[in-house]
Amino acid sequence: MADEINRECLSVGQSEDGRLSVLVVSTDEDRENFKSSLFEYDRFEGDAALIFEDDIWLSNMWKSPTGTHFVCEILGRCFHDLTGTFVGTKVSLRRLFKIWGLHDRAVYVVGAEGTCFRFDGTGWVDMSAGLQGYVHAVGGVAEDALFCAGDNGFIARSSGGPWQRIDIPANPDLRGVYAKTRDVAYFCGLNGACLMLDGETYQPIDAPEESFYTISEYRGEIYFGSLAGGIFKLVGTGLVPFKQQARGYASRGTPRYLWTCGGDQVARFDGSGWFAKTFS
Repeated sequence: MADEINRECLSVGQSEDGRLSVLVVSTDEDRENFKSSLFEYDRFEGDAALIFEDDIWLSNMWKSPTGTHFVCEILGRCFHDLTGTFVGTKVSLRRLFKIWGLHDRAVYVVGAEGTCFRFDGTGWVDMSAGLQGYVHAVGGVAEDALFCAGDNGFIARSSGGPWQRIDIPANPDLRGVYAKTRDVAYFCGLNGACLMLDGETYQPIDAPEESFYTISEYRGEIYFGSLAGGIFKLVGTGLVPFKQQARGYASRGTPRYLWTCGGDQVARFDGSGWFAKTFS
């Protein structure tokens, strides 16, 4: 890309063997040209290997515990390297925003106009029934305990069948979801929109007027991430600043580390200190 001026880290994930992957998207000033690059580290302290790159806009990546990469393109394609080589599939004619999974044969991608597809190990199955609007987030703890969220306060739950909407007394534009149990889930979004659902009980979370994009659990604590304000920790019913210098567009909690990324930065918290790298 001749006029490349900006690189954004959009996703971070670590497999059970410790290898870290980072999705970086490069754009020009007018955001008319894109180059998406997927990097993998054997050790975060070392150099990254480029494992996939194309002149397209990849919007999100999820790395499974076994190390398989699942990536979605904004224009409706999904890629995976389940067989060792990246394979692309046209999944939808609608835009795709977020991809997430439980394991290699239960991966979910969501997007515009109430779109949701599930990868079952061989192909993508439409499971959009019950969804509407722009769906920006999906998560859960089992195939029959899933949540998704999107614009205008849209939240829905799936118990293995069609999605069922959960009405809340607000209409925030939501961007992230983290399911702690089958019943308890946390949501975050623009302009300080943070909340918890316990069954059908709605609990707002006191948060600053930041736009929050990601939620992760690390060593029993819940962390919310924003680009401008950094990482916040949930204490009681409110968020308190935890690491202002970290960029919280995406995050991933593992038994050993809390990973965050956003802007040109990827960072790691090990329980006592932070270590960060930049893509510039």
